[in-house]
Amino acid sequence: NEAVAIFNGTIGAFLGVIVTPLLVMKVTGGSANVPIASIFSKLFVTVVLPLALGQIAKYSSIISSSTLKRIPFSTFRSLILLMIIYTTFCSTFMKELQITGGFFLGLAAVLLMQQICNMFFVKAICKSQKMTRSDTVAAMFCAVHKSLTLGMPIAGIVFEGDPKLAIITIPLLVYHPMQILLGSLLVPTLRKWVANDGVLPTTSK
Repeated sequence: NEAVAIFNGTIGAFLGVIVTPLLVMKVTGGSANVPIASIFSKLFVTVVLPLALGQIAKYSSIISSSTLKRIPFSTFRSLILLMIIYTTFCSTFMKELQITGGFFLGLAAVLLMQQICNMFFVKAICKSQKMTRSDTVAAMFCAVHKSLTLGMPIAGIVFEGDPKLAIITIPLLVYHPMQILLGSLLVPTLRKWVANDGVLPTTSK
């Protein structure tokens, strides 16, 4: 369900501008004035404007459809995402972080369990609402999705100049590659589960 996925990603990104600083300040016990107008103006330039220009180029006659089909957008998207992950890891771990290997492994374990539990919690809710299996799978992935492509710009804008920025972004740095790995492991099983939707098991005589 692409429409639901796009809606979830967009709304989640903009809610994160308000919810993320409040949660971090609640957990860390800090306080600060968040310039909402400045944040939204920067987000418009870095996130909304490129998306709008891309949609205009796609659905207008500026670039012909035959030319667009020849452009390997999926390859570009993967390369850009890889570059974002690489540069984010480099900029984060170049700084002196006061964390231990045990803390990092513990964080990874907690995030993995949280992601798995959330996915199956969403699956249980979808089952109670009698949703189709295809919509259930879409909801499972949308509910736990967090992306570096939007998360890092938002974190950089909201916490600009904060000395704790590197530590704040570590969970996202761990979570994003983890969700890609977990998703790739679950896809074959979930694909079979969706394909068997409505198929009754045969009984041997």
